[in-house]
Amino acid sequence: MVNPDRAWARVAPRYPGKSLRDFRLQVIIASYTIGSGGTSQNNPVVFGAGAIILGIIAACQVTGQAGTAAAQRIGLDNFSTAITYQADNRSVAGTTEGIGSSVFGPMGDQLPAVEIVMPQNTSLVYNFTNLVTNQIQITVAHHCLLPGAIG
Repeated sequence: MVNPDRAWARVAPRYPGKSLRDFRLQVIIASYTIGSGGTSQNNPVVFGAGAIILGIIAACQVTGQAGTAAAQRIGLDNFSTAITYQADNRSVAGTTEGIGSSVFGPMGDQLPAVEIVMPQNTSLVYNFTNLVTNQIQITVAHHCLLPGAIG
């Protein structure tokens, strides 16, 4: 996850009259279940105007199966993904789908390298493909700074 203080130093000019205290940290979670060899396309995760995404982490598990060959794979290698930014159809991760561990890092913790600013109510759109012969569940957590102080 990007350090909030460092991110704020870079994005503060976009928020005149605001300080880091005017934002709250929130985790926005999305979860998808995909059948054997199936796909899940055009899955939006919506963010409010002014959101600053500091980190996106992912996890994957084979559902309802224990001890299968697929269960022995590293979780993030069980799927491929592509991520686009809805506002301008810009690719955030890949113009084609990449293996989960190559996108999120082997520990699911390296995306993004710098913050992603969402200047309007918009979303990141995910495409997933299940690469194993079992049903899987993918969970994606977005660590964000959202406008509006708590309290």
